[in-house]
Order: sequence, then structure tokens, then C-alpha cells
Amino acid sequence: RAAIVAAAEPPAAVDCSVRYLMAAFAARAGVSSAAGRVVFGRGVRAPLTVATDAPQTGPGVRGFEVHMPTKEARTAIGFSASPVIQTYMTPNHSPGVANYVSMGGAGFIYPEGRASSGRYGEGDTVRCELDFDAASVTFLVNGTRVGSAPWPHGARAWPAISSEGGEVVCEVNVF
Repeated sequence: RAAIVAAAEPPAAVDCSVRYLMAAFAARAGVSSAAGRVVFGRGVRAPLTVATDAPQTGPGVRGFEVHMPTKEARTAIGFSASPVIQTYMTPNHSPGVANYVSMGGAGFIYPEGRASSGRYGEGDTVRCELDFDAASVTFLVNGTRVGSAPWPHGARAWPAISSEGGEVVCEVNVF
């Protein structure tokens, strides 16, 4: 069973219900076709990343989908090369750290900062596929391939979601 862990402790003033919701996701999320839910509350203003506590491993293609019925904040969705993630999976929040591959809602693929052919927002579903054999991450939005990036980090990866600045509800399916 997979659980999610926060990369950084939320500030003391933040409602700890985020921890409860992460634990609820952990109780339901599995590594094989299990659905779960992650909620970043409105009280969480600082950048925060959650990831599974166990990595996905190669060979083959592994990944996860995130449907966002509510998205009132910036997000980045992708894979981390370690379970402990710097605050947020983009270079402006984690300068000099490139141990992840993610796609932000504005359509940029990080850490390279290259534009994809699509964006995502409220109501969309983002699928992240990691082909361990080809060492490549592919992003799809609502079933349409929008971009890819190399995965230079070996045969382990932690599915991860970053958020900052508002409520985001993520319905997660790990495969």
C-alpha cells in the first residue's frame, strides 16, 4: 500500500486537517489501480508537495492520473526521484534542484521549463506515465498527449503533486 508524505511540515498556523486528508488518501491509495483523494485546503498558503511513500519501479510503464474537480491554486504534477521533495516541483521554488519531472497547469514541463502543447485546469484529468525502459515521462491532459521529458533518475520514482495558494481537490488513481 502506498501512502503520501509531505515534503515540508505545514506552518503552525495552518489547519492540520490537511494531514488528516493525506492520511485518508494513504488509507485508500495503492500502487495498483487504487483510487484516492488529496485535498490541499485554502489555509495552506505555502508551497507544499505530497508524494507516495513507496516508489514506483521499473521495468515497464507506471504512473498515475489526477482529476481536479476543484483547482483554485497553482499546481505541478509529476514524479520525484526521492520521497523528500523540495517545497514545490518547479525551479523558481527549488533552485538548483532537478530531481523531479513535472508539468504545471500553465503547460510548462519542469525542470527544463519547456512549453508543452497543452495546459490543465479545474475539471481536467492529468495522466503522468513513466516509461522506465525508455527513461521518459509523458504527460496527457484529458487523454491527449501534450508533452514529454527525459527521466534521468533511474528505476524508481515517487508520484507527486505540488500546490500553492488555494484549494485543490485531487482524485488520484495510481497504476
